[in-house]
Amino acid sequence: MSNSTRNSQSKVTITKEHPKAHKSPVIITSHLEDIPVISSASYIQDARNRWYIHSYEVKVLWDQHVNIYNKVKPVVINAVDKIKSLSK
Repeated sequence: MSNSTRNSQSKVTITKEHPKAHKSPVIITSHLEDIPVISSASYIQDARNRWYIHSYEVKVLWDQHVNIYNKVKPVVINAVDKIKSLSK
């Protein structure tokens, strides 16, 4: 594999820019004593942020597995061909 091919496969392209500003959650009063509760809007934003992080990490994991598969495949094919030629 040439260096240009290897470098093009290892680049990560982010197509959607995620907002970088962190806003502290809005605490609302609860009917329970001493229990802070965040607002539903803060909860939803937190869930979206966590999903964004999860999606990014799964994409990186997938790309790593694809790279491993592409590197191992020719070695396995050569090993199988060698064993087949020995058994003839």
